[in-house]
Amino acid sequence: MTKKIKIKSPLITLKFFDENDEIILSTQSRKKKRILYFIQKGKFKKCYLKVQYDKEFSNSGTYHNIKDLKKVLDAFTERSLCDHLSNNQ
Repeated sequence: MTKKIKIKSPLITLKFFDENDEIILSTQSRKKKRILYFIQKGKFKKCYLKVQYDKEFSNSGTYHNIKDLKKVLDAFTERSLCDHLSNNQ
């Protein structure tokens, strides 16, 4: 019998900034759906997104519209990428 390895979901950090570069929202979650909720409801001038897979690997960037932010969140949390990075530990 093969032992099933539990893969930990990546930690997602989301920060919204206003036109004065002041943080208006800062949140972290391992649940993509929760982050998507904030993206849908949020109004921001600039947004910082970071997906931390483990202590060594992460993806991050700054975005200015919801369309790009959703697209990059999907790319950063793609199952094959998360599985690949989890297997390299």
